[in-house]
Amino acid sequence: MKYFFTAASVLLLFAACAGGWTEEDKENYIRGCHSTAGGMFASTEQTEKYCRCNLDSVMKYYPTIPEVTVNKDSVAVRRALEDCSVQARR
Repeated sequence: MKYFFTAASVLLLFAACAGGWTEEDKENYIRGCHSTAGGMFASTEQTEKYCRCNLDSVMKYYPTIPEVTVNKDSVAVRRALEDCSVQARR
């Protein structure tokens, strides 16, 4: 759960963007996720799997970046990110 808040704070960097997720936004999110979640997993492959799942989950719930900052504490998103963590360890 601690990593969700870290990942959400990374998204604050993108709050100025009014549109949807650009490729640059996605890449920046993945980079930020890797830097915050790297120690959480045994391998870089697991970290990558987690971060991709994390991004997909956040994008599913929040089609625009500003929505993330408003709704970052959503229970549904927290559960989705916890599922990502479990999936990455498989």
